[in-house]
Formats: sequence, C-alpha cells, structure tokens
Amino acid sequence: MSFPFQRRKAFTLIELLVVIAIIAVLVGLLVPAVQKVRSAAARMQSCNNAKQIALAVHNYHDTNSKVPPLADRVKGTTGNFASLHYFILPFIEQDAIYKMGQDNNGVWERSPNNAASIKIKTYISPRDPSMPPDVWREANGGTWAICNYGANHSIFGVPCGTNTISPLTLASIQDGTSNTVGFAEQYGRCGLGEPDRTMGAAPNNFFHKLWGYRVNWRWERGPYFDTRLMSTRMKGTNQADGSACTCVDASIAAVPQNAPSVQACNPYFVQAMAADGCVVSMMDGSVRTVPPSVSPTTWVRALWASDGLVLGDW
Repeated sequence: MSFPFQRRKAFTLIELLVVIAIIAVLVGLLVPAVQKVRSAAARMQSCNNAKQIALAVHNYHDTNSKVPPLADRVKGTTGNFASLHYFILPFIEQDAIYKMGQDNNGVWERSPNNAASIKIKTYISPRDPSMPPDVWREANGGTWAICNYGANHSIFGVPCGTNTISPLTLASIQDGTSNTVGFAEQYGRCGLGEPDRTMGAAPNNFFHKLWGYRVNWRWERGPYFDTRLMSTRMKGTNQADGSACTCVDASIAAVPQNAPSVQACNPYFVQAMAADGCVVSMMDGSVRTVPPSVSPTTWVRALWASDGLVLGDW
C-alpha cells in the first residue's frame, strides 16, 4: 500500500507576523523590568556605599574622639594635605592606600601612582549618569580619582570661615545624629567652569569631584557639598558673626537637583541621580533616599547639626 507524499506545511505570512508581534510585546515587557531591576540593584549598592562611609566616620570618631576633618594635614608628612575621605580609609578596609599616602609624603606626588589616584569602589555610585573618567589629571601632573559621596560642610568643616577642621563630636550634634545628613550623592562630573583644561577645553571644561582632594585648593573639586551656599533666609548674611550659618524658622535650602545635565549640575549642591532621589547617609549611620520634592524647610534643618528646629516628616 502506498501513501501519497505530503509536503510539510510552512508558516503563512500572517502567522509569521503574529509571532513577530508576540515577541515584540514580550521584549517590550521584559526591557523595562530588566531596567527596573538594574536600577534597584544600583540604588542598593549606592546605599551600601553610603552606609559604609557613615560607619567609617563612627569608627574614626571612636578612635580619635572627634569627627574627621573636611581636609587636614597628612600625619607624618611635610605639609601635605588630604580630604576627609583619605582619613577614613583604614575604616573601609583600605589601609594599604592610607599607608601609601604616608609613605609617599602625601596623597599627591605628581605621578599616576599617588594614593589619591586610585579608584575606590566604595566612593563610586553605580547610579552616576555623568560618566566621569576614572581619574582627572591636572596640568601640573597630579592625578585624582573620582568621588560620588560629598561630605556635609557644616559637620566636617566650619562653613562660616576657611577652617576645614571641625570642632564637632557626635555627642555635640544637638539635633541628633538620626536627624542630620552626613553624606549625599553628587555627580562625579559636574558643572562648567573648570579653569584647568588638561582634560576638557570649553565647552567641555567640567569640574570633577575628587575623593582625596583638599577643598581649599579648588572648592568645586572637593568631595563635599557647601551647606552655607545651599542655604538661604538664614539669620543674617554675615560670616564673621556666624549669622550666615545660623538656621532660623524661615530658612530653606536648595533641594537635591533633579537629574540635571552635567552642564547644569552645581558642584556645591547634591544631585538626585534618578527619579527616586538622592541617596544620603545620616550621621547615625542610617541611609535614606531623599527626593527632589522634599520640603526646602525640612531639608535645611536636616543639613544643619544644631539649629534646634523640628525636622518634621520627610
């Protein structure tokens, strides 16, 4: 008995188009989900970094009975300076880099092998959209690695003046460590106006935030945010009598910039790197994400350590 040959039935054009449409719908559903997972993972990593930095400050305080300075002389060197982020290195398991700074007579020695040129993962936020280089190079040969976590000037320095060595202890933060911001996310590449054109001539002469940099050399490059410049409607405008740094009921502060362009980024402020807000660590070691919609009144009170004003819900 013979059977007639039967040809295999192929997909029709309509069936093929239906399959393609289904695949397109699935991809459309999958891509946002993947992006959401990646965003959540990046935020978790940034929160972990911010927490490690805040806890390092506590460990530094326990060892030295004071908060670390915004910038100070590196012990054992002949007049060389470094930032807060250098002094807490031993407390984030970076003893070797800390020792390098002492052995090399400071964090900067006009070579790519200086301590401050080393990229430190804890100081880098995976959320940063500004796409900074790993290091920024000066015309004089100094190389500096990027930082995404700015220190609060009102805690670690003296805002009404040029002193970068804070007199505060954790116990002297009268508003409570859980109500006071210690660190906040900042773009690594932020704002136009950098006078050193080694790594970017106009219109790309952006400032870079540098973890080992002494703020006094060029404030825009320092790993900090300027609480005084962020704050308005203070008690007064005089720095000499401290009124420009005295928060009152009417005071407000510039809230985290809402995912600004690199050109519009303000290196003295903090930035919300995504729609969910800006990752900040409080002085008690807790971490939260502050949205750009936060009340400017609440925000200013969270930035100043001893204003005696009620923070409120946020």
